[in-house]
Amino acid sequence: MSASSGAPRRPSVRRAGVLDLPGVRDLLARVAEPEEAGQGLPGLDAGSWPRTGDPVQQVLEWLPRPDRQAGQLWVAVHDGLVLGVARTLPGNRARNRWHIQGLVMRPDARGLGLGGALMDRIIGFYGERGAVAVTLHCDVRHDGILGLSRSRGFRSYARVTCLEASHLTVQQAVPMPPPLGWRPARTADRPAIVDLEHVTTPAPVRCIDSRRPEAFGKVADVGIPGLLQAPWRDVENLAYVVEDPLHGVVAHLQVMARLRGQGPHLLHLTVHPGHVPLYGAIVAHAMGRLRGYPAAPARLAVASHHPAKREACLESGMRPVREEVCLVRDGMRTLVIPRAETAPRQAGALAPAFRMQAAKRG
Repeated sequence: MSASSGAPRRPSVRRAGVLDLPGVRDLLARVAEPEEAGQGLPGLDAGSWPRTGDPVQQVLEWLPRPDRQAGQLWVAVHDGLVLGVARTLPGNRARNRWHIQGLVMRPDARGLGLGGALMDRIIGFYGERGAVAVTLHCDVRHDGILGLSRSRGFRSYARVTCLEASHLTVQQAVPMPPPLGWRPARTADRPAIVDLEHVTTPAPVRCIDSRRPEAFGKVADVGIPGLLQAPWRDVENLAYVVEDPLHGVVAHLQVMARLRGQGPHLLHLTVHPGHVPLYGAIVAHAMGRLRGYPAAPARLAVASHHPAKREACLESGMRPVREEVCLVRDGMRTLVIPRAETAPRQAGALAPAFRMQAAKRG
């Protein structure tokens, strides 16, 4: 049926090209003001949204580049206008898990099926190429995205709260000495840090958000993407560990201190379950160290399975500013029974009747 007959046309979804950049820029410019970003837009929080200048900078940051992870930028187009956009990034080294970092639609374009079309296209695209899972982090207040995700087979596997200390709290922090065993992290510590991450992470979460030693190099890829994104050229990346003589590395702190521009200092903290008192000592010491950097708030992500970390951060003056649900669409590979005419035939032997094939969805 043609569009002239009155039937609504479905939006088309494709990977963005150069000609789509003006439309993506206009969409990001009008979807929310910087102060409002993050009030329900997964992947776009106050720390990653551009606060000054033209939104074209955000578009350029989203485009795939040879010196970065091989991500993709997707657009949903309706009547020639870019009304929806999403960015995908590889979720692991094998690239059989992909992450939807941002899913943004124009508020005045609701009812056109933009979000569903984007999700279906992304799931189908990566499923056909062997992906076994797609992940998405969504603000708990965004009922629309949560409902849409679950209708596409996503399920919750973790819950993360973003805690933030204001710049005044950071500047007024009392410098505290580091705990015993404190020292800068070395490259040789990376396997121990990964083991520490595994010990502190429940198996259902670890199976999805796994960590590898390569993730803890000079520029660490840690934490929840929607909460801990930052332009690395504007920060100083510092890493420390606490080493116990008997148990080895029992705590790890990653500090991404902002050197210029706007945005928060970012922290990633992991402590062995048998050394919970270290949380308070490390957070207090980190706050004192940040006093020497430009005035900015300090932000840290805390998963729901780390109540002791949350308590220590609240005691240090941090307050919750955002809560996210981590969703996963897994089980994307299915067993397919070939049709009778295509089944292999071998004399005197029973040929395999099953084969693995990526499920096509969308």
